[in-house]
Amino acid sequence: MVNQSQVQLDWVVANESRLAYYGVERSTDGQQFVEIARIEARNGGETVAAYYHIDPAPHQGVNYYRLRQEEKDGKVSYSKVVAVEVKGELQQDGRLSVYPNPNSGDEVFVVLPFGGVEAATVRLYDMTGRLVQLKQLTDGNQKLRLQFAQKPQAGVYLLSVQNAQGQMYYSRLVIE
Repeated sequence: MVNQSQVQLDWVVANESRLAYYGVERSTDGQQFVEIARIEARNGGETVAAYYHIDPAPHQGVNYYRLRQEEKDGKVSYSKVVAVEVKGELQQDGRLSVYPNPNSGDEVFVVLPFGGVEAATVRLYDMTGRLVQLKQLTDGNQKLRLQFAQKPQAGVYLLSVQNAQGQMYYSRLVIE
């Protein structure tokens, strides 16, 4: 389902007793996929379980999605590929798109709500307001790849990006 600038992906499973997690993957060409979210399997046995994930930063045009299903023993299988078309202008509401979220704490991708920047300051705060990490970026892209200098402890964080004009943008980030 496409809603403004987001795509909601829904799926239902009947038996996931051996599954460890679902990796939600996206592609713009239907061939090269990137994981945008990882969702732990509930492992409810024979009961039916419903899941969903909202892609906050789909690409304009056709987006291809699939599920990577990894079992506890490491065996991997994939769902069928589903194509979703995002038409028109993507809504830019001043929020950062951050994925994967929840995150392992190794690296995170940030899609800025404005065009590429020549310089930006990225700050990561814990929920007490303490600055945990500070990074200066100069790569000129709208999509940023952030690698953490030190893996943050598990918890909820506030990620902020300030561009050269002083505009601030925020997003919540969960580290598992």
